[in-house]
Amino acid sequence: MMPFSPKKTSFSPSKRRGSVSFPNSLLTIGLIFLFILIAVYPRLFPQEEEFIPLNQKMDYFSGIDVHGNEHLFHAIKGKLNLVVFGASWCTACVHSMDEIESVYQKYSNKDFKVIYIAIENSLEGMEKFEKRFSPSYLMLLQNEDILKHFNTPSAIPSYFILDSSGVLLYKSVGYFPKTEIKSLMKKMEK
Repeated sequence: MMPFSPKKTSFSPSKRRGSVSFPNSLLTIGLIFLFILIAVYPRLFPQEEEFIPLNQKMDYFSGIDVHGNEHLFHAIKGKLNLVVFGASWCTACVHSMDEIESVYQKYSNKDFKVIYIAIENSLEGMEKFEKRFSPSYLMLLQNEDILKHFNTPSAIPSYFILDSSGVLLYKSVGYFPKTEIKSLMKKMEK
């Protein structure tokens, strides 16, 4: 008598047509969730950035222009000063150049100064940028002192408005502060 041996059948859910095995679908769902979490995480849990507080005095920094001349902020400042961080490779910075020039032309006779800090790798890079736009205002090359002083802006273009004492009145990233400059100029005229 032969021992009973059941017929071997190869039943496997993963071999059926149109079915997906549980572990593979779980892995897929897990990966999708991980990608969504990575994309949304910065918005859910914003990192605490070290921002420069308003009303902080920032009047001592210096930089070099395209001709190699050093400029000290306390020697060139006006009643109201716009310090702009931008670069030739930044589309938003390039688009803001005409607006900066327009505001400078409008208020320069009222002791409004613009100091553009070019985030470029060399004086040659800044020279090409300056030749492209021929700004009426001062353009300085970034340096460690300036970046440290302004806490290395996290994005460009970045705008800082300082009064005649070098006190920070307003700061903005991306958005050109045209209305703020207008209202601050009105206050300065009083």
